[in-house]
Amino acid sequence: MSGWSDRLVRFGICLLMGSALSSCALRGETLSPDKRAALHDALDKIGVQEVELGFDKLWVEDDTFRLGLIDELMNNPLAIPAYGDRFVESLPDSSGNFAHFLKERANDLDCSLPSTLTDSIDALLATVPPVEMSPFGLVLTTFRLASGFLEEAFTSLTPDERRIILIGAPVFWADEDDKADDTLKGALHRAWGQVVDTTVRADTDTLLSLAAKVNRQALVAATYAFWTGLVKVTDQWLWAKPPFSATQVDGVDGLVLAKEQTPFGLFVLGGGGPNIYRRRFAFILDLGGNDQYLARTGAAIGGLGDVLSATIDFAGDDDYGRGDLADHGVGILGLGALLDLDGDDTYRAGFLSQGCGLFGSGLLGDGKGNDTYTAQASAQGAGTVGLGLLLDLEGRDIYDAYGCAQGFAGTFGYGTLADLSGNDIYRAGGYYIHHPLRPLDY
Repeated sequence: MSGWSDRLVRFGICLLMGSALSSCALRGETLSPDKRAALHDALDKIGVQEVELGFDKLWVEDDTFRLGLIDELMNNPLAIPAYGDRFVESLPDSSGNFAHFLKERANDLDCSLPSTLTDSIDALLATVPPVEMSPFGLVLTTFRLASGFLEEAFTSLTPDERRIILIGAPVFWADEDDKADDTLKGALHRAWGQVVDTTVRADTDTLLSLAAKVNRQALVAATYAFWTGLVKVTDQWLWAKPPFSATQVDGVDGLVLAKEQTPFGLFVLGGGGPNIYRRRFAFILDLGGNDQYLARTGAAIGGLGDVLSATIDFAGDDDYGRGDLADHGVGILGLGALLDLDGDDTYRAGFLSQGCGLFGSGLLGDGKGNDTYTAQASAQGAGTVGLGLLLDLEGRDIYDAYGCAQGFAGTFGYGTLADLSGNDIYRAGGYYIHHPLRPLDY
């Protein structure tokens, strides 16, 4: 952990430079002697004394959207390394243990989850029939639990307010000065084949006013039920030998072993050979093969498409998407998840993708394999008024995005890109010109 801490010390220094300095007491017990010596060495090189790190940073009077964690770290920047260590220790491991991670993130977002609540969710997820009796039983339990909390999270938002969120979501983190990005307003409606009035005010200030109305504890509880439930579904199917016969489903090329129309949409179980999924499904579980996903996968857009959507693919070198807006584990007024356990996979998506939560939660989890992730903005572990997580366990991976990506957090949000092993390449930028300050640079 010391390597992470040293890097976070340097990050904290860079974060705090360039602002007016004033003195205040700093709590130094958060640093070990070795780390304190490294800090002093770094500060000496830039001519800054430790006490000068304690200048007043909370000068904005309106703290409606400022979290307690931000106050704590701004007032005591030497606590950043210790927080970084706690964060790393909370990351899900190869068993997909999201429970501790989500409890910690709930604390960070000022909406802690009581143990009585999480224990009750865990108990309900434990009482499900085996897949041989009900192939989608645990999935349905997971969806029902999550949908109940999700409804509670957005109960204060009127239908018109939800429509405004959907209209403004694609431009929330777009480039204000890029004329091409102006066409993103209402893009979700158009992508889902619906007429939209783009004259409606749906700017940042409007969406922020609506963010304050979200029950964030209920949203994180919904995320807890959804993510932990999907991991249990994965564990259940690892050992299952379902005696199902082949069936056909419109929109799927290849072997399908089971299907079920549910209140949440159509659920399908794909076989172990290559499949092509040509349309959206509320839930896909694919047992293997080199598959193609030509429609949005694990994309939940409440008010337009499925409120809950998940895909679990067990194996194969899979090809996901065509660069679409809102794809690969995205939740906007909903919860979306995509879990791929093994294979060298390719993910191509646009804005609001690849583990993105905006007024919702999105998860993209990949197990083994050398993977390629390509997206645009607000992607690859991006959370705003919600949670976004891209978790890659192992392999030599490549990440490429425009910006506001690769572990990006907005208001009332937490975004994480966690790659736990492998020699990886990260590229962010290369699209938006840094005007007017540096018109020749990105």
